[in-house]
Amino acid sequence: MNTKINIYCERTDFSLLSEPLNLITNLAFILAALFGLWVLKKDQNLDRGSLWLFSLMVLIGIGSALFHSLATRWAALADTIPILVFQLSFLILYARNIMTLSWLKIGALIVIFFALGWGFSQNPRAVMNGSLGYMPALLFLGFFALSHYKNNRPKPHYLSSAAGLFILSLAFRSLDMSVCAHFPLGVHFMWHLLNAIVLLLATLGYGKTIAKKNN
Repeated sequence: MNTKINIYCERTDFSLLSEPLNLITNLAFILAALFGLWVLKKDQNLDRGSLWLFSLMVLIGIGSALFHSLATRWAALADTIPILVFQLSFLILYARNIMTLSWLKIGALIVIFFALGWGFSQNPRAVMNGSLGYMPALLFLGFFALSHYKNNRPKPHYLSSAAGLFILSLAFRSLDMSVCAHFPLGVHFMWHLLNAIVLLLATLGYGKTIAKKNN
């Protein structure tokens, strides 16, 4: 579990601060979560689902910071597990509370999510620099954004903007190792900054829709 991992352009050795940009930009997840909490609380729209998602955003920031400083296998789990839990939580919350799907249909969506993840994982890491693992999340976010728009639900621009930014953030993640020769710092830090906004927009879209639905 203490095996060292070097998969980012910015890292040149295994010292604690070998990825300063990748490390510090994880603050974006925490700041985005705090901002989102403030927005929903100000409007008295903070529900338990949104609070849970914002809490996971904080854990994502902490876990990713651990990975980009320690670069060990256990730190990689601290990075990836909160991200997976966020994805599944958003899927369940949106499908149940906004789309009002049955638990059977939600279970089917979860199976599809993991099946897609397994399928994309069969490709070598060199394809999109390991970013294919996030394709199920992008596909589901795009599906939810389209459903949100087609059903005239409140604030459709939140989810559609999140999906658009997610594509851009995946592009930066995919290009990180490719730009090393020209930009030694890499561009993985942009994945952090943009993804923090993606998670914020997705959660605000969910929270504001729930508030409108309950009023």
